[in-house]
Amino acid sequence: MFSLYDPCTLVQAFALSRQGSSHLRATPPKPCQDACGVFSGSFRGEGAMAVVVADGHGSAVHDHSDVGAQLAVQTAGELFLDFALRAVEVPPAGLVPLFRDHFPRRLVRRWREKVEGHAGEVSTTLTSRELIGANPPKPEDGELLWRRYGTTLLFAGFYRQYMFVVQLGDGAVVVQRADGTLEFPIPPDPSHFGGRTFSLSATDARDHCLVRVFSEEDTPAVMLCTDGVTDAYDKPEKMREMLRKILENRRSHGLGPATDLLPDFLDSVSTYGSGDDITVAGLVIHAVAVPVVVEEEVEQVEVVVEKVEVEKIEEEKIEEEKTTELVSSPSRSMSVPYIPHRKRIHESTLTTLPNSPKIPS
Repeated sequence: MFSLYDPCTLVQAFALSRQGSSHLRATPPKPCQDACGVFSGSFRGEGAMAVVVADGHGSAVHDHSDVGAQLAVQTAGELFLDFALRAVEVPPAGLVPLFRDHFPRRLVRRWREKVEGHAGEVSTTLTSRELIGANPPKPEDGELLWRRYGTTLLFAGFYRQYMFVVQLGDGAVVVQRADGTLEFPIPPDPSHFGGRTFSLSATDARDHCLVRVFSEEDTPAVMLCTDGVTDAYDKPEKMREMLRKILENRRSHGLGPATDLLPDFLDSVSTYGSGDDITVAGLVIHAVAVPVVVEEEVEQVEVVVEKVEVEKIEEEKIEEEKTTELVSSPSRSMSVPYIPHRKRIHESTLTTLPNSPKIPS
């Protein structure tokens, strides 16, 4: 799991991918096609943080899609930090159009460059060597090469009180509003069915990058999840409830041990639900950095202090009896520091999550 906390912006970022149960049962086991990452930076005192999720297509014609997903995550994270650096002197009103106009276009171009760079370094089959060997791929062969690395992409980034979101392909973006309700700002595309989805590998990928921008006040949290999550629940309400519990857990317990329940829970979603690789990531504003700690008042502190004073008086009497001179010992004050007893909260809100998502009959 990737987790970061920015004490300046009070933003917590987390991302976790788990290999699907059906991929683990395969012979040989299939590699996880999902990838995720967390990125952060600070530019003239302004913090920037992003989470990225990608889901490689995984079919025979997309034999490098797991690498394509990793390259997509890396590309989006690096581009957002570069955007934040370039936008340091841009007025707030100019941030949104700057992001909309440049981020999707540069994302597609940079990803293709990384794919071509990776293809030139690997040795594959004879047919592939003819296509992506030491020689640069020909322009007319570009789409064939990109297809082998095909992947979807989900992105969320926070910078200067704005939450930037990008979706290309299936999966889901879920935002939490100020009143606590969860919404899907990008409705599911009806063309995404039977494994069909838009892809970074398509020649018109730029046109299918859906961009949304929210203010910090309206949207205190954003979550991303691959189709391994969306396919596990037959009703959006059930998935929303699951994601709400995860958000409550992250906001209350921060980066503490309580979040260790998340990997096992996601495994159960894959096992009893979709069977696919599964990834969840999120940005949570005004979250805590550490587990919640409560202080219990010690009601017997005064009694303890009184006992210590009595023992001290008795010691002084003994010293007086031993001395031959009748000299009264000077009074000395004793300060007993108050150290409150601390107790960690062991129970996590994740324990109330439904652990057996139902597949539609």
